[in-house]
Amino acid sequence: MRWLALALVACSSSGGASHDATAMGSCGQDLTCAPAIPAGWMGYIALYDGPDGGAQACGAGFGTDIAAGSASPTAADATCGACTCGLPVSNVCAASGGDATLAAISWGQVGRACTPDLGAACANGGTCIAAAAPRLLCIQQTGDAACPTGSPFATPYVLYGGVTDTRGCTACTCGNAVMGACTPSGGAPTGAATPSMPVTYCCM
Repeated sequence: MRWLALALVACSSSGGASHDATAMGSCGQDLTCAPAIPAGWMGYIALYDGPDGGAQACGAGFGTDIAAGSASPTAADATCGACTCGLPVSNVCAASGGDATLAAISWGQVGRACTPDLGAACANGGTCIAAAAPRLLCIQQTGDAACPTGSPFATPYVLYGGVTDTRGCTACTCGNAVMGACTPSGGAPTGAATPSMPVTYCCM
């Protein structure tokens, strides 16, 4: 499992957080100076990325724990009912069956996030927040994005907010009758479940 640190504040045109600075320099006891947020990104957040149910409580100086997406989905193929053919009428049979049953989608990784209280401005456009250790300090951007060049936030993690599920079964068909009967075909699994709505977290 991984702990990542991420508070959603838009960055200013200078690259720093948009809150009012009250002091510069040292952050004081139990606080750390988080690096400036690059333009086009948001942060910071304390993010858990691991098995469902494994997230630890957010520490002092961090807000309410919320869902932050998932990754590594598992989705079994559709189970397809048997195809059948009715009695021939004018040498043609009506097809039926092939109904799809879909198993639930499970996720190998889930994200949980809490945002830190923002303190004073600190060195190099940074912001004082509660110490993140043992978590990783991160920023985020909607989409599957590359981490910003030259930033200390260089390690990417991608979590997804949804899934596009096209699983189903091919249509049942019946050929022309041969000796008073038709042979069914079709009813084979098709499609897949693909994660969607990605969010990229770049971490130190």
